[in-house]
Amino acid sequence: MKRYFAKPDAWFKEGTEGFRREEIYPAGWTFDKDGISHASAVYTGTYVVGSSEDDLKEEDPEFYQKYGGKSYDDFWYDRGYKKGDEVEMNEHCCDSEFNVLENKE
Repeated sequence: MKRYFAKPDAWFKEGTEGFRREEIYPAGWTFDKDGISHASAVYTGTYVVGSSEDDLKEEDPEFYQKYGGKSYDDFWYDRGYKKGDEVEMNEHCCDSEFNVLENKE
């Protein structure tokens, strides 16, 4: 069984587990600006809302400086949720946004 965890520079917080559901584009279908093809799928799971962009500037300025900008957390803040709320994610993502661990079962 494969498990998918968000990479540090992904839209989600690092380590967020996503469940790969419906494949949208197989590898070889789309290409990024560097000519690399990435498969993509709909990922679902429970997401715990973290710090907003404004909070992050104060809490972890080094991280904000490196990654900056709006985040998935701000997406949920804009919809009335707050830090610590659990929400259901259902997002179309590139497989390259996740580290894949394979359990032998």
